[in-house]
Amino acid sequence: MKRLNKWLLPLCAGLLLIAAALLPPQLSAWRDGRLYGVHTEEMESVGVALTVPELPERIELLSRWLADPDAVVSATQELAGTDPAAGSGYTAQALYDRELEGLARAASLPDSGVAETFWEGGRCSYIQLYLRGDRVNVEYLIVTVWSREADAYMELVIDEESGLTLALTLAHPSLYLYGQDALRLGTAFVERLGLDYRLQDEGDQARFRLSGSYVEYVCSTAGLLQIMPRDEWVEP
Repeated sequence: MKRLNKWLLPLCAGLLLIAAALLPPQLSAWRDGRLYGVHTEEMESVGVALTVPELPERIELLSRWLADPDAVVSATQELAGTDPAAGSGYTAQALYDRELEGLARAASLPDSGVAETFWEGGRCSYIQLYLRGDRVNVEYLIVTVWSREADAYMELVIDEESGLTLALTLAHPSLYLYGQDALRLGTAFVERLGLDYRLQDEGDQARFRLSGSYVEYVCSTAGLLQIMPRDEWVEP
């Protein structure tokens, strides 16, 4: 992942968390300057205001970063599970726990044993991802969790504004033992987003083109479950 300021970011991370409750407006401008090299006040002075876009645009921005991290202005910082996930109102761990339960309840995971694997024996790392697009600023939480005992691995990219998972990668024994239906899992995942889409089933892959967007979701179950947003013009 790209770090725009390798020297200052580790020092800034702790100060960000302390200052968040004390100086929200000043913190926002200061963080923008440190992470992106751009000051919000300067942009607003020439009539450019940074906003949080609607969900489809947040998915589009993430899809561009997934396809080519160098194509999007980005920054990351490591969080502890007790640190706040800035846009969500939850701590990083609480947001992850909430989403894992939501994915299991919506049948977006192969079976109930997947969630139990990571609840009972998973070790987590949390990375906050900041992406900047055209006059927009978006925050995501990347959760990586693994269980050595179960030989299982999962990575979620969670949109902090809505609390929804926008990308999922899973390696779990159930995928090999029982086989999985890409159409079923992909449909359950995309339905949670509450967006209109057009479906195209391709056997081991199921594709879901989001209405009014150049992004499609691709669900693949060929040995590894991946549900990812992808720019339809980018070659897989």
